Amino acid sequence: MSRFSLHVLARRLIVLSALVSPLAWAGIKDVEPNNSCAAPQNLGQTSKVKLSGTIDASDVDFYTLTAKPGQLLQIDMRGAPSGAGTLGNMLMGLLDADCSVVQYSDNSENGLEARLVFMAPADGVVRIAAAGDPDFGFTGANTSTGTYKLTIGPPTVPVIAFSGNLTDAVTGLPLTKADFAVVNLMSCPSADYQICTTYSAQGIPDANGHYAIAQALPPGVYQIRVLADNHASKNLAPVTVTGFEGKSTKNYALAPLPMVVSDMTPCQTIAAGGSCKYSYVLSNTTSKTLKTSVWSQTEQGPNGSPMFRTNYTMGKSTSAPMAIKLAPGESKKVTQSMSLSDMLSGSTGALYVYASTADDQTNTIGYGYGFNYTVTAADKAVSTVRSAQAMKPLMARQLQATARSGPAASAASDVISGVALDPVTNQPITDGSVAVQLQGCQDPSLDLCMGTKALFTVDANGKYSYNARRLAPGHYQLWAFRQDGTTYGLNYSQAFDYAGGAATVDITAAKAPVKYGPVTACAGADALPVGTPCKATYDLTNVTSAPLTVDLWAVVSTYETGSVQGYSQYSVGVDGSSTLSSVTIAPGATLTVSHSLPLAKQLPSGTYASTEFFASVPGKQAMTLGNASGFYVNIVP
Repeated sequence: MSRFSLHVLARRLIVLSALVSPLAWAGIKDVEPNNSCAAPQNLGQTSKVKLSGTIDASDVDFYTLTAKPGQLLQIDMRGAPSGAGTLGNMLMGLLDADCSVVQYSDNSENGLEARLVFMAPADGVVRIAAAGDPDFGFTGANTSTGTYKLTIGPPTVPVIAFSGNLTDAVTGLPLTKADFAVVNLMSCPSADYQICTTYSAQGIPDANGHYAIAQALPPGVYQIRVLADNHASKNLAPVTVTGFEGKSTKNYALAPLPMVVSDMTPCQTIAAGGSCKYSYVLSNTTSKTLKTSVWSQTEQGPNGSPMFRTNYTMGKSTSAPMAIKLAPGESKKVTQSMSLSDMLSGSTGALYVYASTADDQTNTIGYGYGFNYTVTAADKAVSTVRSAQAMKPLMARQLQATARSGPAASAASDVISGVALDPVTNQPITDGSVAVQLQGCQDPSLDLCMGTKALFTVDANGKYSYNARRLAPGHYQLWAFRQDGTTYGLNYSQAFDYAGGAATVDITAAKAPVKYGPVTACAGADALPVGTPCKATYDLTNVTSAPLTVDLWAVVSTYETGSVQGYSQYSVGVDGSSTLSSVTIAPGATLTVSHSLPLAKQLPSGTYASTEFFASVPGKQAMTLGNASGFYVNIVP
């Protein structure tokens, strides 16, 4: 999903078409036990190996060899597809000294076979994992078994290869995988793209900041992007690679992000009005005055509203970002407030902070990981500062289970059953438009329970039944929620104690006051030229018997924007501004909305964005009354 860039000097981005000389090869068999990365089979000091191995059930083979540092090597793993063995589907990985996978191959040759091309690391020690599908973690979780052949030697195909060191531009210290540093090689459809988005290869630096990339790739347009946590990423200009000159060295120094978000202080208590006050420090790391737009983005769900989730922007007091000016080297403490007054206890959310250039929320120059929070019964917000390991905002809690009906139960069985009821008629819901989820309650004092235990369908009589013979005694809750395209929202039963036997718990569904019709993407969204206006359209229906006023907004997530931060998320009103739009819909009426999304105007070619649409109680974006999935927009030249 990412896109990256190659340098002007990338014409020297080697591609080698190495021809293998008919030298002597070492013929070896795999020797068990070699299923631990900590105790691999040592192939010795060699760069030419022919090996015969077997992947049994719950098996993975680890090997190590010592080669010349920086030497280009190719490993081919072959089995049944090419007649070299009986293993039908295979995986291969390269690992670092910590046994972390730094490169893997799956289905790269002959459909189901594997090939790796790489540079030997700085210490010369090559660590290899061979496994059967689908053991992507190389833990022995394979279903494919059989014999295979492993061949290690010089590349037999053209190879793009370069290496170097990553450092901090201010301190000169190495940037390592602990800093989430990475060099990505991306490819473009053509030379007129500003950002490349097709992943081709990746180099992760070691403890000394040294990285290497070697990949069998055809001639084409490539781009290098260099990233590290809390540092300004580098997007090098795309270049066309046509000739192959050999390995090259590319060193990169990354400056800190222009705007650093630090000292995040999450809310500890909710004030009498139900607000969460939090603060952070903004620092200008540059030698120039910065005029910035700053905002928080929060994702919640469930939180007590009829919809499963919400996502919205917060500035000082509205959805518009704050305008903040910082002199060179200046730091400023910023305090914001988030309303939680209508959220049920047990509601959860996550908050992030963004800084962009003035009036362009796609051009981000700073990012803060923020914190997670939970609303408790004691009117306190339990907050945890987010780890820097969260490289992108996480989506609000989603249903992970697969819908199913509980097994048929006899009269003597432990079973939880009941009926899903319509909130207006109080009659069973018989059209399959709702499903029921069982939640475990870790804290009985909370209104919402968040421990998913099971998800099951409602039958043609509006009934559900769950075989609970393996359910531990405890405190539980049922959720009823809509299936796609229906007018039902999310509702919760009263929590109940269960200790075995038969229990009957009926649950009343909730009506979503606003029903979204299908969202129609702007014309040409799959390939929208730079500068082209984008308007989405959708119908909103008031399903209640009273006039309904709602706030409307879209959440736009932009990816690989070419900015030093490279990612952004923010709210857009119907008119395309950061101000939310308020509309009133008569009882039972349908309103057609044309929603402006100023994407192609702001984003470079090669960038892409996703959209999602929300309607809420006026002034209370946490209380969503309707929600619709949007579409992707791909910006092209």
